[in-house]
Amino acid sequence: MDLGFQGIGDDYPQLQVVIPHKKRRGEQLSKEQKRINRIIAQGRIFVEHVLSGIKRLRAVSEVYRHRREGVEDQFMLLACGLWNYHLKFAG
Repeated sequence: MDLGFQGIGDDYPQLQVVIPHKKRRGEQLSKEQKRINRIIAQGRIFVEHVLSGIKRLRAVSEVYRHRREGVEDQFMLLACGLWNYHLKFAG
């Protein structure tokens, strides 16, 4: 999560939420806090790349206008499967 989701840990206590340290006005982050923020950012980059790979199937990122229930879930499963197939055989 980024700093825009600061209250999510209170709303969903069952989740393990990792949010980077925020610099307060007039203060600086310590070297340890900066190191932790860098580790968190590296994990977020990995997740963002996976999500962008899944969204290559445009049916996942476009507005779904069909009336059948559950088809959007099938699109997401298909997109995730195609992305996993790509990762397995592209490298």
